Amino acid sequence: CAAAEDEGLKHRIISGIVILCGLVIIAILIGTIVTFMDEKLNELKKGHTTVYEKNHTRWSPKIFDIIHELIIANESQRNPSIVILTSKERIEIQYLIKNKIHDTKNTRIIYRNGDPMSINDLNKLSINQARSVIILASETNHNSDIRIIKTILAIRNNPQRNNINFHIVAEIKERINLEAAMIAGGDEAIFVYADEITARIIAQSCRQSGLTVILTTLLSFQNDEIYFKYEKALVGRTFYDAIFSYNKCSVIGLMLADGTVKLCPQLDTIINMDDKIIVIAEDDDKIILSSDNLSRSTRSISASTINHNINSPSQQMIRGTTKKVERNLILGWNNRAPLIAK
Repeated sequence: CAAAEDEGLKHRIISGIVILCGLVIIAILIGTIVTFMDEKLNELKKGHTTVYEKNHTRWSPKIFDIIHELIIANESQRNPSIVILTSKERIEIQYLIKNKIHDTKNTRIIYRNGDPMSINDLNKLSINQARSVIILASETNHNSDIRIIKTILAIRNNPQRNNINFHIVAEIKERINLEAAMIAGGDEAIFVYADEITARIIAQSCRQSGLTVILTTLLSFQNDEIYFKYEKALVGRTFYDAIFSYNKCSVIGLMLADGTVKLCPQLDTIINMDDKIIVIAEDDDKIILSSDNLSRSTRSISASTINHNINSPSQQMIRGTTKKVERNLILGWNNRAPLIAK
């Protein structure tokens, strides 16, 4: 009996030790899993993880208006996304954007923390899958143009890039840096000299009442917008044919193969290969050729009619043009004031 009791005691002790070891192992395993999940959640909150998105777009106060316009433009797109890379913390960015933009509709906004000039941080964005890349200049950094150029070089010289061409739109603060920026961007970057464009709009708006309403309508995605589209069916035809080839949009010009933009060119201008038409339309899916108007022959238009339509408006403008003194008052002063006065 004593031997049996000793044997049972040994079994109970061994069982207890096994149970304790099992509890310790389970506790360690649970602790490891919880710690791992906490680290991953913190990375997500801070925006340090890689983006697995396609057809997305890449901080200054301008970002709120840009995001708002992109949200409207993306309404007809499938699963659109906007990825923001900035040195600010993700929680701060998310709070600022949600405070300004309440409805993102079908667009997802993804935040990542990092330096745009760092190739390692750029790789987190799946930038090869991006439809476009927008690089904004800093409002406080005096060397913002240098950072813009370095960011473009990091994007274009990334060892992990594929063979597709990037579509980069970058803001330049100083015109003196534009030449260097164009060399860095090559044929993959378009640069916007924001101060000069803003100054021109302000100067023209103060001279033409109601111009701001027209520009807001054309430049905003909320109403009709300006689109550039290649139409193979119009190659070899005249600009006159292009005007009457659409029912739901208006043709206003051509962008030639070399990038030259011609608004309201001569009606007998031939549309060549790789030329794009410039149209005003409600949305890009509304730019549809009309089969009835497309069947019209250019031969039915006489040369005299074309020449008459070309010359008469300009002649009327010349007759009606009279010089007069304009007096304008500028209140306040900033770096755009000399451009406005110019």
